Amino acid sequence: MHSQQLLEGNASIDCMAGLVPFKEWRFFESQLQLFVELRHYLNLHHNGSQDIFPDPKDVKLNGHEELSILIRSHGGKQLLAQKLDMELISTISIQSWGPFSLDFAIELLQFIRERYVDMSPPLPYPVISMPSERDLKRYGCEELCHKVDTFGGYENVARRLGLSFFDVCKQQQLDEQMIRGAKKLWKKRNED
Repeated sequence: MHSQQLLEGNASIDCMAGLVPFKEWRFFESQLQLFVELRHYLNLHHNGSQDIFPDPKDVKLNGHEELSILIRSHGGKQLLAQKLDMELISTISIQSWGPFSLDFAIELLQFIRERYVDMSPPLPYPVISMPSERDLKRYGCEELCHKVDTFGGYENVARRLGLSFFDVCKQQQLDEQMIRGAKKLWKKRNED
C-alpha cells in the first residue's frame, strides 16, 4: 500500500511540476530506440529495405537481442508491421494502417524529443504530444509537414506513434469552458 501511495504521490508531483510523467517519457524513448534499432538492423541485414518486417527470431539469431525485446514489448511483429506499413515474411495477411515510413517516424520523434528536452517546466500540458503544423513550420520543418499529410494527417500520425493529439481550436474551446465553469463555481462559493 505504501508503494502505491508513493507512486501516486510521484504522479501528482509530476503534474504539479508540469513535467511529463516518467512512464510516458520512458515509453516515448523506448519507441524511438526501437525505430532507430530497427532501421539499423534493416540496413545491416536487409540492404536498407523497409518493405518487410523482420522476424524477431531472426533478429535474435543475428545478435540483436535488445531489438527483439523491444519488438515484443511494443506489441509484437504483427502490430508493428501494421503501424509501419511493412509486410511480414509469413502466410498471415495483415491489414495495413496505410502508407508510413520508419525514417519519417524517427525524424518526427527526434524532432519532438529535441523540443521537449529544450522546454523548461512547468509545461502547459505535461504530455508528449504531436506537434502542430504551425510548430513544425516555426522550426523550419516544411518537409515533415508534407510527410504528416502524406501519412494520414496529424491525428492519424499521433495515434500511430502513441502521441497525444490536441486540436488547437477544440483545446481553446475546452479551456474557455473550464474557465467559465471555474468562474461559476467561484461565484456560487462566494454567494454561500
